[in-house]
Amino acid sequence: MNVTIDRLAPESPSSTAPSSASPSSASPPKCCPTCDKTLNADLACWNCCDRLCASCHKPTGSAFVAVCWSCWFRAEQQKSTQATAAS
Repeated sequence: MNVTIDRLAPESPSSTAPSSASPSSASPPKCCPTCDKTLNADLACWNCCDRLCASCHKPTGSAFVAVCWSCWFRAEQQKSTQATAAS
């Protein structure tokens, strides 16, 4: 698995914002960071059977998983915090 570091480096200073900022504000890549094949509309690469996270654009580990574990966990924590604050 050859991945060049420069493809994974942030493109602008705004993409290095703290995790509280919206990670989906950056435009998703058009090609797979692993094999450079074109991604489909769901950010999946069927050549690698991997998919980029809909939120942070990092690989999820499966073409069938839309959101990585870190983003899912962060969203669940925010839901829990909002539910607790509303009670």
